[in-house]
Amino acid sequence: MKQLRQHIRPFLFWAVFGTIFIAMNSCKSNQEDLAPEQTHGDVLKVSVKGSSPRTTSEVNSLTAKAALANHVADRPLDETFIEANGFDALVSSKGPFVKQNLLASAKKAATNTTASALPDTTSYRLLIFSQDGTNLLHNVVATVGKNPEIPVEIGMHYKWVAFSINASTVPDLNKGKIAAADIANKDVLYASGTLDTQAGENLLEIVFDHKTVRFDVNIDTRGIFGGIQSFESLLIGTGTGAQFKSLVNAADFDLLTGQFGTLKTVDAPYTAANIADKDPAVTGDLVKTVSIYTILPTGTQIVAKNLTIQPIFSIKLDHEILYPPATTTLSTRKYGTTSTYLPLNNPSFNPGAGDQYELSTRLIESAIKVNGISWARSDLWYDGSSGQIDKYRFKADAGIPPYDGNSQSEYWNWKATTPAGIAGSGDPCALVYPANTWRMPTQSELTSVVNTSSYEYYGLPNQGGSIRTADTYQWYAVVNQSINVDSGSPKGQGDFSGYSDKLIFTFNGYRLDGTINATRKSIDSHINRPFTQQVSMGYWSSTGSRSNAVCMVDDATVDYQKPFYYSIRYQTKALRAYGGNYGFNVRCVRK
Repeated sequence: MKQLRQHIRPFLFWAVFGTIFIAMNSCKSNQEDLAPEQTHGDVLKVSVKGSSPRTTSEVNSLTAKAALANHVADRPLDETFIEANGFDALVSSKGPFVKQNLLASAKKAATNTTASALPDTTSYRLLIFSQDGTNLLHNVVATVGKNPEIPVEIGMHYKWVAFSINASTVPDLNKGKIAAADIANKDVLYASGTLDTQAGENLLEIVFDHKTVRFDVNIDTRGIFGGIQSFESLLIGTGTGAQFKSLVNAADFDLLTGQFGTLKTVDAPYTAANIADKDPAVTGDLVKTVSIYTILPTGTQIVAKNLTIQPIFSIKLDHEILYPPATTTLSTRKYGTTSTYLPLNNPSFNPGAGDQYELSTRLIESAIKVNGISWARSDLWYDGSSGQIDKYRFKADAGIPPYDGNSQSEYWNWKATTPAGIAGSGDPCALVYPANTWRMPTQSELTSVVNTSSYEYYGLPNQGGSIRTADTYQWYAVVNQSINVDSGSPKGQGDFSGYSDKLIFTFNGYRLDGTINATRKSIDSHINRPFTQQVSMGYWSSTGSRSNAVCMVDDATVDYQKPFYYSIRYQTKALRAYGGNYGFNVRCVRK
């Protein structure tokens, strides 16, 4: 048997068909051949060896050490911290940003000797033309790993073309072209050549080339405390605002020439077609990789500090919330808009077909500023349930009652790494992902809160006097102290409610000797008889010792008549010292 080994573009081969060839115009592509069965005459046996490796050199990652003004030891230095309109993220990237001759030579050598395997579910289309390419003789759809055998003639010369989108289906051609709509955001694979055959069995081994640039965008939502529910879109482009230009393009593809036609911008919804969990065993559904395949003309230059990503997606919250004044529960929260831009501090580079880049963004829940201090929007709680990847989390909003009063997951011993852990063993805020982004507030920072006037926040209008409309969480008494954010402080890109766009401290009581005291529980239990209830608020500072730690506290007396009829007498916020085994709430601040 004479074997003719075929590789993408660099090699040309000839073959002759042993059956009567059928002259077809290239526009008659709908007349597909089934992959023929084994024959006993002269045949062309076809196999796919894979695809040439993409260029994924990690030379020159997107680095912005100077821009990371608040760098901490556990944070990689190749990340840029972005705080744009309240949407916070750590962004970074790696890829072949610097392409030297040596790198190009290495890629060429790899193509000649190795190929990346394709999944055995991948379909491809093999076209056999007459030598001049005018007559389409065979249009065969086959699957990787199932090698078709095509009867051939001896001593003829032909052109062959192989095409795939690296999927279980493959589009058909029309007038020699694949339509742009059929390959938008697809991994376009292509190989071509000429061949001749001799008597007996001939082997055509195909190695595809990648015709697109690939961007893998990792969206990490561990810092906003919910797995990704859905993607609306994910654009990659240059610039921001009115200067933003999408780099996600498609075009008709000419199979004979292997060239793309006029570029068309891919509509935003099609940009989120290729999504996978980055590492299900380690990060579950909290880190998604969105792969973008785009066509960029030869010579395209992305100037320095101009590459931008624009994700729009929703996460699954760990607790249903309400969005006043509506009373319908929500279990998701949307992040990002068409005016959200996450710019990268990239060097100038020239992406080309076959290149692959990895862009990463670790999202962080944006803080709210009061007196210049950046506070978390809600209390810290600990999820110790089996299989939970990130146990240190902020509640879905500040208005929700304690998640689970029995597990006491929100009442912390002073500076303990678990709610009932050893006092003074560590700062639990520093363990919120990404580590060392948050910390417990100091005595001075809580003093700032004590000295700032505050008010009760109601999700629904208060009728005044002793007649009080229940808030959207249907509490029968709303007991909190709220402070508006600083003037000009951004609301944030997340879809936040009134319970998350101000600094709210709730009167959830405290834990002592395993018992929760001074809570709203009896008030919130729909009792229809009058009573008086003492409730309290307590929030730890990082200042003090195990036996003498500083806490911000306040007490209130609720004179309750019946649902919606009650009055509240607040005392005054103050700082007091307590033993470290008291269980109080924790509200984190940014480092």
